[in-house]
Amino acid sequence: MEIQVGSERFSLERSKLRSGALVYFVDLLEDDKLCHALASQLISRMKVAGYLKSGPVFVAPEVKAVPLAQNLARLTGTTFAIARKRYFDATIGAIQSVRSFSAGSHRFDYQFSERTSRRLNGAEVVIVDDVVTTGATILAVRRLCEESGAVVLAQYAAFKEGDMLSRNLLDIETLYDIPIDEDQIEVDDFKHSTLDAGSDFGTVYTAMSKQYFCYRTQITRFAVNSGYAPFNPFTAFDFALHGLCLKEDIIRANTTMLKKCDEVWHFGPVSDGSLAEVILAARFGKKTRFFEIDTAWQLSEIDRSLTVFEEDRLVVPFRRLFE
Repeated sequence: MEIQVGSERFSLERSKLRSGALVYFVDLLEDDKLCHALASQLISRMKVAGYLKSGPVFVAPEVKAVPLAQNLARLTGTTFAIARKRYFDATIGAIQSVRSFSAGSHRFDYQFSERTSRRLNGAEVVIVDDVVTTGATILAVRRLCEESGAVVLAQYAAFKEGDMLSRNLLDIETLYDIPIDEDQIEVDDFKHSTLDAGSDFGTVYTAMSKQYFCYRTQITRFAVNSGYAPFNPFTAFDFALHGLCLKEDIIRANTTMLKKCDEVWHFGPVSDGSLAEVILAARFGKKTRFFEIDTAWQLSEIDRSLTVFEEDRLVVPFRRLFE
């Protein structure tokens, strides 16, 4: 793909994403000539709109938009600031953090250092990016600027990729459109570890007393490490979704999953609720196994005759169940 920027023509190379989509690659970090030409075009747009009269600070998210902000600042005699990704040591002490995402599947936290945040307090800024797809990154940077006390005059990007930005109705001005060739995506070309997961696990319903709620993660881990895909009511619904659903519906959902699992494993002392699940397992013809909780990391299988109970009244119905 070729584009005309001022008096110069530039070629953009096309590359394939992991999803199989073909996109045109823009890298202003290594193309000084293109970066300078784009900055000049943006300045012409900003002059017409009157955004350069106050000498605004140009704010860009790192990494690839930084050269664009530098060129804009140099050509207009102003300054620039960077919204950094959270993992950079230079941002220790930052006071704002906003989650956003780039055009791919990677997610970042963008933030200002305390020094940058103080410098932008009361300043007029123009946000710039190299490529905008959904507009989420620019929105994150705008929020950071506003939380720092800056006045956002406008938002610009050199390129608009695809049509998500138009659908999102965001006020971001762009110079050039670059298509995403989604028609070229082939199912066989799509790569993800999920597609190569291997053979299926068995499925297990993990029954337990609510008194042992704190062991839910360890029990789930134990099942996965044992080669089973677990359904644990307390990891799926916490404590009955804290009243967000009817308790009857939560019980119905639990029973549905118990029916669909290959086995039922009971952990720790039997309560009235977990005994009901053991009874259902017997009705549905499910194999039931019992485990003792020694410590948070020590779970061991026991004979059901060694099972202990939270209440004495549960002993007789439990024993009759297996007679």
